[in-house]
Amino acid sequence: MARIEAKKVELAYGRIKELVVNARFRPGEQLQINELSEELDLSPTPVREALSRLLAEDLIVGVPNRGFFCKQLDVEELRALYEFAFVVLKHSLRFGLEAAKEERRFEEFRFDDDEITTGTPNQKDSHDLLARRIERLYVTIAALSRNPLMVSCIRGFNDKSHYMRVMDLSSEGHLGQIRPELTRLVSNLRAGKTADAVKQLDRLHQRKHENLPLLAREGLARAFLSNGAEYHGIANGEARL
Repeated sequence: MARIEAKKVELAYGRIKELVVNARFRPGEQLQINELSEELDLSPTPVREALSRLLAEDLIVGVPNRGFFCKQLDVEELRALYEFAFVVLKHSLRFGLEAAKEERRFEEFRFDDDEITTGTPNQKDSHDLLARRIERLYVTIAALSRNPLMVSCIRGFNDKSHYMRVMDLSSEGHLGQIRPELTRLVSNLRAGKTADAVKQLDRLHQRKHENLPLLAREGLARAFLSNGAEYHGIANGEARL
């Protein structure tokens, strides 16, 4: 029985987290346990436990005696998040990039081809897949530190910034700027050029720092205009950005 309940919590956690990281709820919107339970065809208990996990991961907020709420898009919080994450990534490069060159850890990553768009039904799917490829790259870099806390930090960063990353990739003209930057980064990673890879990360960080206010405004507008509360179909894993 305990195993069945644990599976229900994992199901609820996975489905709701997908909606949260893709901003399918409006900023500040209350996450209604009974409505989510009905959509997932689960009792309120696993849904409540899933929301508690998301709260512990700082993906949502909790208000005593009121419940759980979607986080607001806060530019300063996002800037602090990016700054800390890129400090971790740069430390990880300095710690272990030379060894990674011998292990060919970055051979799988490509950003200079059209493979990412092959077989995707629409542009939103393509941007989401590309964002997840970038996130895998960041986790791979963090793993060079051999520090599980740093890897966990980058995984959390990826979750919290996923929506902004997809927004950036889908903004007019941005994809054409981002892909060459990532291609140069991967080239330096494969060659074991630590100093050049760190400089490339600095350029990516500076670009994001400059674009965050605009992206946050656009993200906020899209979250409201897309009627973020539309989460029907999550029981079957159909939720998409």
